Amino acid sequence: MSLPATAFLLYLLSAPSSADAWQSQRFLAFGERNSWVLINPLDRSLIRIALPTPSAPTSFAVSNDGSQIAFTAWDPQAGAVLLFLWNRTSEAKPRSIGMKHGRHGDVTFGPDGWIYFAHHAGLDTPAGEFGDLSQASCSSAQLWRIHPDGMDLQRLTNEVGCHYSPIWMSGRLFFIHKLAPLNRRLESFDPRASGLPRIHSGELHRMDELAGAPDGRSLLIAVERARTTAIKEVSLDGKILDRLEIDRFAPEARAQFGRTRAEIFIQSQGYVWLSKSQTLTRFVALNPPPEGPR
Repeated sequence: MSLPATAFLLYLLSAPSSADAWQSQRFLAFGERNSWVLINPLDRSLIRIALPTPSAPTSFAVSNDGSQIAFTAWDPQAGAVLLFLWNRTSEAKPRSIGMKHGRHGDVTFGPDGWIYFAHHAGLDTPAGEFGDLSQASCSSAQLWRIHPDGMDLQRLTNEVGCHYSPIWMSGRLFFIHKLAPLNRRLESFDPRASGLPRIHSGELHRMDELAGAPDGRSLLIAVERARTTAIKEVSLDGKILDRLEIDRFAPEARAQFGRTRAEIFIQSQGYVWLSKSQTLTRFVALNPPPEGPR
């Protein structure tokens, strides 16, 4: 059910205050190929990083303190898209965690100390040949989790269909469950308890890229259209608000909340953009031109 913007915001504000959640430390990640930028949404400071790996990541996540980078990338020696963890503050190289086969993707850090990801056992192909785990070639990806030390690998889902884009919010793991190319729904479950997943929305059949609000009251989703990507905000009971729409120049928009609910950072056309008060402003270039001679 879609709501007018005013009604949607009043609905969210009616819940108990959680302003402290918006002030907690976190970083937003944007990038393409091996060049990435981390943005602190509180003071809007930037950290540019270059991944020390020959293959471009197919998914990318940063810990709340900005020190740990988890990513998935094609490993030619294994002949698969593997899961890697890298401490960017040390001199150590990224190390492989997870399985040594199939296609890992959609990695994310959980506040419980686990690393969550999607895995398709039948896709042993270089990144780009089949696209990401949301594409029609994916028929049976499941959700997994693992400790950062590479131990205690656990499978979390076992149903028919493709499970991808996991994020942890409000004590639950949210994800997209694709039963057919145009049949996708938003679901969640508590990994600490048994029971069937809860269905939050079945309306948005081309939704991808979940991103949670720090206060746990809503999340952002990207919805592909013919030539654009629409960013929508969805409350936990399925209420939907249209936030913005951009021309679709890249597979991923990476929409994420800024320091308030009114701010959304998004990636498009080689830049990170900031949407606020119905205005879209260019924030930073993903790959700035090299400096000339001085």
